[in-house]
Amino acid sequence: MVLLLALLLAVEGAADAGVAEPPKKVRSWKDAAKELHAPAAEVLPDVLVYGAEWCGPCHKLRAWLTGQEINFGYVDIEKNTAGRRRLMQLKKQQHIEGGSIPVVEIKGTLYVGFHRDELEPALDALPKSKP
Repeated sequence: MVLLLALLLAVEGAADAGVAEPPKKVRSWKDAAKELHAPAAEVLPDVLVYGAEWCGPCHKLRAWLTGQEINFGYVDIEKNTAGRRRLMQLKKQQHIEGGSIPVVEIKGTLYVGFHRDELEPALDALPKSKP
Protein backbone atom coordinates (compact mmCIF):
# COMPACT_ATOMS: atom_id res chain seq x y z
CA MET A 1 0.00 0.00 0.00
CA VAL A 2 2.89 2.37 0.81
CA LEU A 3 4.49 1.63 -2.55
CA LEU A 4 1.18 2.32 -4.29
CA LEU A 5 0.84 5.63 -2.44
CA ALA A 6 4.40 6.61 -3.37
CA LEU A 7 3.72 5.76 -7.02
CA LEU A 8 0.51 7.81 -6.95
CA LEU A 9 2.45 10.74 -5.55
CA ALA A 10 5.14 10.33 -8.21
CA VAL A 11 2.65 10.67 -11.07
CA GLU A 12 0.50 13.31 -9.34
CA GLY A 13 1.88 16.18 -11.39
CA ALA A 14 0.92 14.70 -14.77
CA ALA A 15 -2.51 13.56 -13.59
CA ASP A 16 -3.37 16.94 -12.05
CA ALA A 17 -2.36 18.81 -15.17
CA GLY A 18 -4.63 16.61 -17.28
CA VAL A 19 -1.81 15.72 -19.68
CA ALA A 20 -0.16 12.44 -20.50
CA GLU A 21 3.42 13.64 -20.09
CA PRO A 22 5.51 12.22 -17.23
CA PRO A 23 6.17 14.27 -14.10
CA LYS A 24 9.24 16.49 -14.16
CA LYS A 25 10.60 14.98 -10.96
CA VAL A 26 10.19 11.42 -9.72
CA ARG A 27 9.87 11.47 -5.95
CA SER A 28 11.15 8.85 -3.55
CA TRP A 29 9.02 7.35 -0.77
CA LYS A 30 10.79 9.71 1.66
CA ASP A 31 9.71 12.70 -0.42
CA ALA A 32 6.18 11.28 -0.57
CA ALA A 33 6.10 10.95 3.23
CA LYS A 34 7.29 14.55 3.59
CA GLU A 35 4.55 15.70 1.22
CA LEU A 36 1.97 13.94 3.40
CA HIS A 37 3.50 15.74 6.41
CA ALA A 38 4.16 12.31 7.88
CA PRO A 39 7.41 11.17 9.46
CA ALA A 40 9.83 9.86 6.84
CA ALA A 41 9.45 6.16 7.45
CA GLU A 42 8.74 3.05 5.41
CA VAL A 43 5.12 3.07 6.54
CA LEU A 44 2.58 5.77 7.23
CA PRO A 45 1.94 6.62 10.88
CA ASP A 46 -0.80 4.74 12.73
CA VAL A 47 -2.77 8.00 12.98
CA LEU A 48 -3.34 10.42 10.10
CA VAL A 49 -5.46 13.55 10.41
CA TYR A 50 -7.06 14.87 7.22
CA GLY A 51 -8.10 18.50 7.49
CA ALA A 52 -7.69 22.04 6.18
CA GLU A 53 -6.06 25.22 7.44
CA TRP A 54 -9.39 27.05 7.90
CA CYS A 55 -10.97 24.19 9.92
CA GLY A 56 -11.28 25.05 13.63
CA PRO A 57 -12.10 21.47 14.76
CA CYS A 58 -9.03 20.26 12.81
CA HIS A 59 -6.79 22.59 14.87
CA LYS A 60 -8.47 21.48 18.11
CA LEU A 61 -8.03 17.81 17.18
CA ARG A 62 -4.34 18.24 16.37
CA ALA A 63 -3.75 20.11 19.65
CA TRP A 64 -5.60 17.39 21.58
CA LEU A 65 -3.59 14.57 19.92
CA THR A 66 -0.35 16.42 20.69
CA GLY A 67 -1.45 16.85 24.32
CA GLN A 68 -2.21 13.13 24.47
CA GLU A 69 1.32 12.45 23.13
CA ILE A 70 -0.03 10.58 20.11
CA ASN A 71 2.25 10.27 17.07
CA PHE A 72 0.29 11.43 14.03
CA GLY A 73 0.68 12.75 10.53
CA TYR A 74 -1.32 15.58 9.00
CA VAL A 75 -2.69 15.92 5.47
CA ASP A 76 -4.08 19.26 4.34
CA ILE A 77 -6.62 18.04 1.80
CA GLU A 78 -6.72 21.41 0.04
CA LYS A 79 -2.96 21.49 -0.60
CA ASN A 80 -2.21 17.78 -0.97
CA THR A 81 -3.92 16.21 -3.98
CA ALA A 82 -2.55 12.72 -3.35
CA GLY A 83 -3.64 12.83 0.28
CA ARG A 84 -7.12 13.99 -0.74
CA ARG A 85 -7.33 11.12 -3.25
CA ARG A 86 -6.26 8.64 -0.55
CA LEU A 87 -8.97 9.95 1.78
CA MET A 88 -11.62 9.73 -0.94
CA GLN A 89 -10.58 6.14 -1.72
CA LEU A 90 -10.72 5.11 1.95
CA LYS A 91 -14.11 6.79 2.40
CA LYS A 92 -15.46 4.91 -0.60
CA GLN A 93 -14.09 1.58 0.69
CA GLN A 94 -15.63 2.18 4.12
CA HIS A 95 -18.95 3.46 2.68
CA ILE A 96 -18.58 6.92 4.23
CA GLU A 97 -20.36 9.75 2.44
CA GLY A 98 -20.02 13.48 2.81
CA GLY A 99 -17.13 15.88 2.97
CA SER A 100 -16.88 16.73 6.66
CA ILE A 101 -13.48 17.28 8.24
CA PRO A 102 -11.53 16.51 10.27
CA VAL A 103 -11.24 12.85 9.39
CA VAL A 104 -8.93 10.71 11.50
CA GLU A 105 -7.44 7.51 10.08
CA ILE A 106 -6.36 5.13 12.82
CA LYS A 107 -4.68 2.00 11.47
CA GLY A 108 -6.79 2.20 8.31
CA THR A 109 -10.16 2.92 9.96
CA LEU A 110 -11.72 6.34 9.42
CA TYR A 111 -13.42 8.45 12.10
CA VAL A 112 -15.27 11.55 10.89
CA GLY A 113 -15.22 14.58 13.17
CA PHE A 114 -13.54 15.29 16.49
CA HIS A 115 -15.38 13.06 18.94
CA ARG A 116 -13.13 12.07 21.85
CA ASP A 117 -15.47 9.29 23.00
CA GLU A 118 -15.04 7.57 19.61
CA LEU A 119 -11.32 8.25 19.26
CA GLU A 120 -10.06 7.38 22.75
CA PRO A 121 -10.75 3.61 22.59
CA ALA A 122 -9.04 3.36 19.19
CA LEU A 123 -6.05 5.39 20.40
CA ASP A 124 -5.55 3.56 23.71
CA ALA A 125 -3.50 0.75 22.15
CA LEU A 126 -1.20 3.07 20.19
CA PRO A 127 2.35 3.93 21.31
CA LYS A 128 2.88 7.35 22.89
CA SER A 129 5.45 9.77 21.49
CA LYS A 130 8.51 10.65 23.51
CA PRO A 131 8.56 14.23 24.82
